Formats: sequence, structure tokens, C-alpha cells
Amino acid sequence: MSTNRAGEAGAYLLVAMAAFALWLLLDPLRNLTATTSSGRATLWVYTPHVAPGDNLEIEVQLRGGRRLGIEQVHVQAGKSYLERHGRGADWGSFIVGRRSSGGSDSVEISVPIPRDAVVGASLPISLDIDYVEAVSTGAGTFKNQSGTEALAVDVLVRSPHDRDIRRLLSALWAIGLLAAATIATLLVRYSLRASSTATRLAVYLLLLLVGGYVGYGWFALPLVAATRILSDVFAVVAVLAFLAIPILIVRLVGRRAAEMDHTARFEAVEAPTPPRVGEVVVRGMNEPDYPERMARDVPLATLVSSIAADVPVTRRGRGFAWIDRERRGRLEATVADAEYVKPRSVKIVATDRRMVLPVAEAMAKVYGPLEIIFNENQRVLVDGSMSAGDLLLVLEPKWAAVEAMADAMLGGKRTGRALPTAWARGKK
Repeated sequence: MSTNRAGEAGAYLLVAMAAFALWLLLDPLRNLTATTSSGRATLWVYTPHVAPGDNLEIEVQLRGGRRLGIEQVHVQAGKSYLERHGRGADWGSFIVGRRSSGGSDSVEISVPIPRDAVVGASLPISLDIDYVEAVSTGAGTFKNQSGTEALAVDVLVRSPHDRDIRRLLSALWAIGLLAAATIATLLVRYSLRASSTATRLAVYLLLLLVGGYVGYGWFALPLVAATRILSDVFAVVAVLAFLAIPILIVRLVGRRAAEMDHTARFEAVEAPTPPRVGEVVVRGMNEPDYPERMARDVPLATLVSSIAADVPVTRRGRGFAWIDRERRGRLEATVADAEYVKPRSVKIVATDRRMVLPVAEAMAKVYGPLEIIFNENQRVLVDGSMSAGDLLLVLEPKWAAVEAMADAMLGGKRTGRALPTAWARGKK
């Protein structure tokens, strides 16, 4: 197995392991968002910002036994008392399945806040939960066993004005988190431009999995607290929006970068035989590679000055840039190490793939023959035997044919042409 395939397999395995781990931890992770818990009972307060006369929306969950059902919940909120009934022991005389534990049941309760509750004081709320659980007695049998769990929580009673401000702050928190997620998505996307497809896929899937949990606990629940919309559909839509909106914004803001799906890699090579004048070496992905050779390390300053002799590039930070104002083209390059630059460490992003060729031609004068791989399906040898303009005359019809085929497959003309991302690579 090649190194690339091994890396892809490892990335997919990592994603599978992470997905399985998050699936196992789904309930424990959700419990982290709970307001309080005691024993096998867990309590969520969905609308914590309340004033006298409001309703406090809560959910109580119990776990245990092979099956478990809540029979009744007794709620004491200050001087007010209410009861809510659950489904109880609805499993009858038989239980299908071999699990000895894992039963659960939950009840959602709307607790009215007394109109005479003191504003600015904590209102004690206590819950006694009567339940019945099916306990395994061995040999596939069970018995029903009753029990009671108790929970208590204090809720701050606010004035109507303070309540509205708190709900607004909850909404602003959700919006701020969405903005932070968008910025993080931009940074991740930018940092992964140099990574392989398998690595990017692995990172994106992991972010989606983690983002689903973050979207529920820190985005959907604050929105529920702000809007008091308790529908499960609303929570699902909120989580999906938390995942989708950053991606859409990144695609809109970085539309030019998002269109860069034509890639090129440069590798320092030794041609097996000197190419004839006018000959362009083009090979497919599945054909044998050229023999490897050691690339000569050069400082970034030396590389930029050498390229600048043929192409009007200027050094910018840890890299260089070429701006073609006449054709409105732009090429930017960054390197991993400014002291020892290898071809494979030079990352090039250009708005026009034609700009890659003269840069490759200039780099070939420093490193020797370079092999360009466009879109992972064409390999072109740049060794000085043909100028960048001559190479372009040969390559443009091939690019046009590929794009025409893509247009035909998509059923129409594409609105945006893909722009190139280029890699300059040399063997260590």
C-alpha cells in the first residue's frame, strides 16, 4: 500500500472511531447540558429566565433497570403544588431484548411561577419522582420494582424587564457562537489548504460530529431559552443551521478560494530520457512516476530573486506574490521554511492556472526539471525545453476539452470557473 493510500485509510479509520466514540458518549455528553442530577434522575431547565406568572419549562429523566417508566412526578414550587403522570410500567409481562440495564423514561413539565413570587429571590423547586423499573432476576425473567427519586433546583425570579434582557442576551450568545463557529471554519479551511483530501475529509467530519453536540448544548438550548420554542423540530433545525450557516458563509466570503478545485503539484524529477524539442511529457495518474532525485535547498530570498528574473514576483512575508493587474490575475505562494525551501514545501494559490506555468519554468531553473500534475490526471514535465507560452498552447485545448466535458455532464454552462491551487513539491 502506498503512503497516500495508507494515510487515507488511517483518516477514514480515525473518522469511524470518532463517530463510534461520540455515539457511545451521546447520552453522557447530553447529560453535561443538564441543570442538575441526583442518582439516576436528571433535570433540564429549558427556560431559566422567568418572571412571576411565567411558566418554567423543565424535563425530568430517569434511567435504570431493563425497562423503566415514570408513574408520577410531584412538583413543589414555593407554595404551589402540581402533579404530572408518566407512562408507568407499559411493557406488560414480557420484555424483548437481552439488556440487563438501559431503561429510561422522561417527562416534560410546565411549572407555573407563582404570581406572588418575590422578584430577585430564588424560588425553590423540589420534585419527587415515583417510578417503576423492570429488574432482571436471571434466566430471562424480571420483576417490577417501585422507587422514588428526588431532585431540587433553585430558580431566580426576575422582573419582566430583567427577564427580557436575559432572553435577549441568550439570543446574542447564540449569534456570537455562530459567528465564532464561522471564523473557526474559515481558519480551519485556510489551514487545510495544504492538506491531502483524506486529511481534509477527516477533519471536516470530526468538526461536523463535534459541531452537532456544540450546536445543541451551546446554540440550540440558548435559543430555546430566548424564544421559549420547545419543539423538537426547532432544536433539530437550530443544530442543522449551526452546522450549515458557517459553511455557506465561508463559501460566499471565500467564493474565489472555494472555486479553486484545479490543483497542480510540482515534483523535482529527472527525466528518463531528454525530451525532444516541442515534446510535452503528459502521463496519467496510474502510470509509473519519474525516478526521484534530491532537490537542492535554497533560501527563500534566493528563490524569489531567481523567479523575479523571469516573473514579476515580490517577496511577501514567508512567501511571494505576483499581481497581474492587466489580466486581473493574482498568484500567492507561501513556504514552510524560509531558510531551506524545497519545491514540495512551496504552496501556490492563483486566480488563473496559466500563471502557474511561468513560475514553474522559473523554479525549474533553480531545482532542475519539475513535473506538474494538474487536477490529479495530467502530468507535464517542465525542464526548459519548452517555454511556458508553448506549454500553454499545448495544454489549453486539453483544459478546454475537460471543461466542456464537465459542462456537458452538469447539463449546462458553469457559472464560475474553477481556479487553481498549485503545490511545488520536491523529494527530501
